[in-house]
Amino acid sequence: MDVVSRNSVRRCIGMSVQALQRRGTREILVDPCGDAEVAAEGAYLAAFVYDELKSVARQTIKPQITCYTNHLASSSGASVKDDMLAAWQRGRILAMSQNLARKWMEMPANHLSPNTFAQQTASVFDGMSQVRTNIRSSEWCREHRLNGLLSVGAGSRRHVAFVEIMYEGNPARCKNHVALVGKGVTFDSGGISLKRSTGMEEMRADMGGAAVVASTVFGLASLGVPINVRAYIPLCENMPGGGAMRPGDVIRMANGLTVQVDNTDAEGRLILADALHIACKHPDFVGEEPSLVIDVATLTGAISAALGDEFTGVFSNHAASHKTAATIWHSTESPSSSLATETEEDMEPIEDTEEDEEVEVGLQIEQPLMRLTPARGPTLWDCLRTSATIRGDRVWNLPLLSTIPLCEQAHLGDLVNVPGGSNAKKGGSGTAAAFLNFFVPRHIPWMHLDIAGVMRPDLRQGYMRKGMAGRPTRTLIEFLQRLSLI
Repeated sequence: MDVVSRNSVRRCIGMSVQALQRRGTREILVDPCGDAEVAAEGAYLAAFVYDELKSVARQTIKPQITCYTNHLASSSGASVKDDMLAAWQRGRILAMSQNLARKWMEMPANHLSPNTFAQQTASVFDGMSQVRTNIRSSEWCREHRLNGLLSVGAGSRRHVAFVEIMYEGNPARCKNHVALVGKGVTFDSGGISLKRSTGMEEMRADMGGAAVVASTVFGLASLGVPINVRAYIPLCENMPGGGAMRPGDVIRMANGLTVQVDNTDAEGRLILADALHIACKHPDFVGEEPSLVIDVATLTGAISAALGDEFTGVFSNHAASHKTAATIWHSTESPSSSLATETEEDMEPIEDTEEDEEVEVGLQIEQPLMRLTPARGPTLWDCLRTSATIRGDRVWNLPLLSTIPLCEQAHLGDLVNVPGGSNAKKGGSGTAAAFLNFFVPRHIPWMHLDIAGVMRPDLRQGYMRKGMAGRPTRTLIEFLQRLSLI
């Protein structure tokens, strides 16, 4: 079934399910329309509504949804029926994973504090033997110098937390894992650089990246995908309390760089920077670098101006842009290697360009840096784009911008969190991604997903209600499932 047909099935089934819900139907049989997996996605995504806080009389009926297979009841159709039900179950898990992210994003901040979210995340994985979670306290964060996270959370009376989720789906590849990092600001008032009141209620969903990351791991574990994933979720509130960080403060980050805070509303990059450093150089996993790092964040409003509500913006470093998906895994015979072995003709020495020198500021390059020539085979970006197309949740590749303004305007520290002056309103999303690039070693493939624009659903798709979208959970599950098969 082609892409257009898949989207049509999701839309038709989704709109039908919602119409039956409005009529009070309590049980719905769904014809799979040739693709049971896609049909299940459309049905369960459409049926979801967050109304747990309403009185019972005002809640929407949650119907029981079942795949219609009566026409395959004969013995000759038994194997077809089994295959259809297996596909239906896969689609159901994909949709329920996204719905989990939607639920968390919808929850009001007074019901979902950093600690509450951490506890709920851990409880989701109860009974999953291949998943273990750690909830790190503010004391642990202080011990490991996560000062970006601690500074952002200092204005709130609710303590910060740092959640780690370890999914071991492929013990045979114990030295290979993908690191996921999700921004978890459970409410973002802007801090001292206070946001305007219009639309501020939506900032309860500024932990959308954290919700997507946790839900992605839930989906991978539920499907039994043979891949190892370590997820890192920094959690805090950004409030203008008496202890809040101030414009002009300088923070020493976990990797040793100092950041001059010129705008406290550019807080997401501060907590992500510390989490990215931990993901690449975790104190409990010395020498075990990730094969790929992906961070997900509702980071900039500028991404909406660029891509609207249809596309997730994707920024990649050079390693991710040119690395083939087939070569990201570390050699099992050489655990110390940080990248899969490449032949000499696949690589060439990096040129000493001015652009390369400015990216190097403050970073410790631990091995000779090589520039990959154009990839032979699908790159990581190609695989992500294909996964997004299959799941009907599109992504768009965007460039990292120059880091020069971040360095030149930081007269008190190594970097400024947001450039001012003539650069203040130029390329905000690319500048934010460039900031994060300082905190990932250049030889590790890294992709940054800015999901601020897709925080709400694309209503033209027709199979999701108004509200928070939980995107791109299904795309990430599909992407990591594809990587696991390489």
